[in-house]
Amino acid sequence: MFKLHLLPADINECLQNPCLNKGTCSNTEGSYKCSCPKGWRGANCEYGIKQLH
Repeated sequence: MFKLHLLPADINECLQNPCLNKGTCSNTEGSYKCSCPKGWRGANCEYGIKQLH
């Protein structure tokens, strides 16, 4: 008798466009990571960094 073990499929969380402010999304196993453009930070690039002059 054979048992079939199915592994859960990893979905591409980047398809939902979670990164804000033109951040770049990278799909990871079970999650995602945003690379924020200059002037933005946070898990989803949601926080602006104030420029000091």
